[in-house]
Amino acid sequence: MKSYGIFRYFVLFLSLVALMALLSCQPEETPTDSTSDPDPDGSLTEPSEGDLPDTVEPNIVGDYLLTGNKGSAFVPLAHYPEDDVIVCIKNVLDYGAKADGSKDASAAIQKALDAAAQQGGGTVYMPAGTYYLKDKISIPDAVVLCGDWVSPEIEPAGTSGTIILVDYKGRTPQPQYGCIRLGSSSGLRNVTIYQVNQSLEAPSKLSPTVWGANQSSPTIENVTILNAYSAVSFGEGEGMNSSLITMTNVYISTLYSGVTISNSYDTTRLENVHVSPEYLAENVIVPMSEEQKSALCDYTFQNVTGITLYRGDATGLYDTFLELCRVGIHLTEDPYGSGVTSGAIVLTEVENCDVGIWVEQAHGVGTSITGFTATATRNCTSAIETGEKYTAHTKVEDGSITGTYLNAGVVTGAASLSFTDMTFDINSTDYVLLALRGVLSCTACHFEDANVVSDAGGAAAFYLVDCTYAKEMTNEVGSRSKLVNTQSGAIYEPISSYHVYRDTLPGPARQDIVSVKDFGAVGNGKTDDSQAFQAALDEMGKRGGGIVFVPNGRYVIKECLTVPSGVELTGVLGALCYSADALRTSCLLLYAGANNPNGDAAISLQENAGIRGLVAWYPEQDIDNLTEYSYAIRSLGKNAYAINVNICNAYQYMDFGSYPSAGHYVRNCGGMAILRGMYIGNNDGEGWVENVHLNQHQIYGLQIKGESGGYAPEEFDHAVYDILIKEMEGFVFGYNQNEHVLGTFCLGSYAVYLFEEQDGKSTRATLVQIGADGCRDSIVVDQAEELHFIAPGNVSLGSDSSRTYLRTNDTFDGVLNIWGSGGYGGPTHGMILEGGTIQISTFTFAAFTAVPPIWLGGEADVTLTSCVIPFASSSAMVVPSQTYSGMYEEAGTLCLGGSYGYQLIKTFPD
Repeated sequence: MKSYGIFRYFVLFLSLVALMALLSCQPEETPTDSTSDPDPDGSLTEPSEGDLPDTVEPNIVGDYLLTGNKGSAFVPLAHYPEDDVIVCIKNVLDYGAKADGSKDASAAIQKALDAAAQQGGGTVYMPAGTYYLKDKISIPDAVVLCGDWVSPEIEPAGTSGTIILVDYKGRTPQPQYGCIRLGSSSGLRNVTIYQVNQSLEAPSKLSPTVWGANQSSPTIENVTILNAYSAVSFGEGEGMNSSLITMTNVYISTLYSGVTISNSYDTTRLENVHVSPEYLAENVIVPMSEEQKSALCDYTFQNVTGITLYRGDATGLYDTFLELCRVGIHLTEDPYGSGVTSGAIVLTEVENCDVGIWVEQAHGVGTSITGFTATATRNCTSAIETGEKYTAHTKVEDGSITGTYLNAGVVTGAASLSFTDMTFDINSTDYVLLALRGVLSCTACHFEDANVVSDAGGAAAFYLVDCTYAKEMTNEVGSRSKLVNTQSGAIYEPISSYHVYRDTLPGPARQDIVSVKDFGAVGNGKTDDSQAFQAALDEMGKRGGGIVFVPNGRYVIKECLTVPSGVELTGVLGALCYSADALRTSCLLLYAGANNPNGDAAISLQENAGIRGLVAWYPEQDIDNLTEYSYAIRSLGKNAYAINVNICNAYQYMDFGSYPSAGHYVRNCGGMAILRGMYIGNNDGEGWVENVHLNQHQIYGLQIKGESGGYAPEEFDHAVYDILIKEMEGFVFGYNQNEHVLGTFCLGSYAVYLFEEQDGKSTRATLVQIGADGCRDSIVVDQAEELHFIAPGNVSLGSDSSRTYLRTNDTFDGVLNIWGSGGYGGPTHGMILEGGTIQISTFTFAAFTAVPPIWLGGEADVTLTSCVIPFASSSAMVVPSQTYSGMYEEAGTLCLGGSYGYQLIKTFPD
């Protein structure tokens, strides 16, 4: 049972009643002016250009806080989630949308979205209420449709907030006819969606409720989708593609498919995505009887697939919940032949799914599943299963499989399935683990059941290393199979924790907002607007904090800016931006800091100051004749932050390390860096870097270089392999007492993640699903206190004579653990380890026969556990130098070779 909090429910109910009363007084006619703003009584007057506002009091009209400049932006005062700051430029109510569900709001909402697009982009607000959609809507590039939302884990869906009733059927069931369609750098946020006219007894095979294809960086955040046939689809269909998909806090009750991802040619991040019939069963929009709830759960258990992953690059699932599905997560080949998915699945909970995770087909490097819990009270088939045609490696680590499963793990083809640090208690009359072919191995696992492994008359290899048993073990293994049960004596270090989120999101100190245009900013791409920006920032600093808004335009910034404490510099972008079209939004043309790489940053953030929703471009940067610039953004004190920021061609991207930076927060940021991406340090507390993507694709396809032009596409390879891979550093960590990193990525650099000493101190961090591509070294450690990498994705490329996934230098004397994932590309050495106490667990080395997975030097103490090392032999797995003086031990490692396709190496040979 969920506890919803009676007091919170009562407060939200009163707020909703008051807001609905206000909305009932809104004008019914659609304005003829497409740039209409929420100022129905006309009380605002525009200050003369360059003059200060007449009052320092917040300008409040109804439930909205408005800027000057004819109310070019507004902030909803009663918006929730409460710590989610949104600056909006349009309101759907001003375009005729009814918030009582009484008439079709599709056309009115589309008019508001199109009006925002005509201005270059921005956030369109849907106040709390009910909106009926008879037709489709398209959210244009750089536009975000945002309402009010409370998680269905807190209160039943539909209790409060923005509710969209979808009655659009499309052309069944083609994905390209979805109802709500997302463009590049667009977003859908803070809404609850309910598919009406859908019958459980005879479900209509409808097109997806939310759909996107042939676009970059779409965002779905804080969204509940109920009663859909297909809830969310990206890149699905012949000739379709998508990239850099971000889904965060998405709750789905579906009758067929929850989330489908295909043809994703860049990193995809699914974070806290839940698929369960319970959200529909408990909803208050169309309440269900107990009999209907029971029938719904029976139906979804037999028919629903929670998440389907077709073809995708570096796909990351984090903190996923699947309940009462036929298949929780399905990895398989794209039906149109574009390939399979790569990436990692971290922190997954499966409840009463007939098959928890089905790896039918996936990338040859394999699939990493870390932090996996599966429970069943219904009769379920399996928690993990691999397909008959699958021949790669699936690795499951840290968790438990309990309850009424026929088998916990099943191998049906010539693949390997390994379990590490897992507990099994399935109370089955069959065997815990079943392998008809291939290899099934367990390392440091515990079995409560007596019947452990079976080949069911097939031919397979079973390896049980360092396992414990509550009962005397029994097995069913024929003469054609092999069973090894041994104790290696190696010490396994389990995962202690995963990503820790910030308690609340940062924001401005006060609810107050001014526009830079009220202080003389022009935004025409020619006039220097630096002084107007600083005047607005200083004024808001004098008031004690607030928002300085940057409307759509191109603002020349030739002087360095400082954002005072408690102030936020905010543009119109309401989601992660990774598209050239976003240069039409709140765009800063940066000239500040040229030829002074160690000088003041173009934008400095004082303590408790932030920047949000802006895109920046250096017009005079030439990839063949580089100008050395200072950092684009630098924090000068604690609790500084950057959210939804894109800097397309920075020489140095962001500095959150030169000054005290405890409490720093960087999320949903993108761009490109030439010399250095992020510097993170000087942190004697907690710090957060989440979903930050530095990708050198930014240098081409852009619409401006100065006024026009842009870098040509053919310059991409030249920039990456001739320039950036020789010197660029992606993320550099100095001293961080406790750093939390999640879902970062960098393509094109010398070293992507570099750890070094700062004033005699170094970093303690947990880094989850970090990615590296097109680089010489993915991770380089000069010095660190304690590093925990969970499911890192590493690609080492280039022509350098020494390139690796991981390099620890002899200066490193701390602790480093890697759990999960693997390496891609063609390194000369998988890892070069010369210092530190290191454990590498369930890592797949993608290396050619002649490439040693690990080269050992110095005094590094290394433990290798449950790793997959293709094409290596027992005598050439690890190469120690002649002077190597450290310790090395190995347990439960799988290597290609041997009569069953794999062989187990228990200890490193003398």
